[in-house]
Amino acid sequence: MTLYQFNILSFNKKQAVVWKEGDFIRNMPSNKSKLEYLSLYGINKFYVELVYNTRTNKIVDVNSFKEGKSLEKYFPDINTTI
Repeated sequence: MTLYQFNILSFNKKQAVVWKEGDFIRNMPSNKSKLEYLSLYGINKFYVELVYNTRTNKIVDVNSFKEGKSLEKYFPDINTTI
């Protein structure tokens, strides 16, 4: 699956792909809200971030990317530029 193919999926199908094909990389608290936690997964040649709300016990957002600030926040001490 490519990043483009992933991006055109519905919210629920994106989650299903992450559970089936994604390799868990790291969790971290969100800087935006104390109620949110972020989980990073790798799928083929791109990354997916699941935003989890601890109050509602649900995933509230799915973000996908290949590089940049979205990835760098998980590894602040490592240069992630390819």
